[in-house]
Amino acid sequence: MPPASPPNPELRRKVIALYKEMLHLGKEYPNGGLAYVRPRLHRAFMANAGLRDEEEVAKKIAHAEYVKKGK
Repeated sequence: MPPASPPNPELRRKVIALYKEMLHLGKEYPNGGLAYVRPRLHRAFMANAGLRDEEEVAKKIAHAEYVKKGK
């Protein structure tokens, strides 16, 4: 099995920025705030931590942006 390729630095920056932004938004979440949001957000992002296909990562980023907007 070949070693996993390193992630695209630009996509990695976008993912980290998105994670931080969603954590910040979680402070205002009504159901317990950050204590409620943080473990769920962490689990959701870690579930895709090994993803290396740039197209799939871009799809996940787009989905997270959609969720962030609350639409």
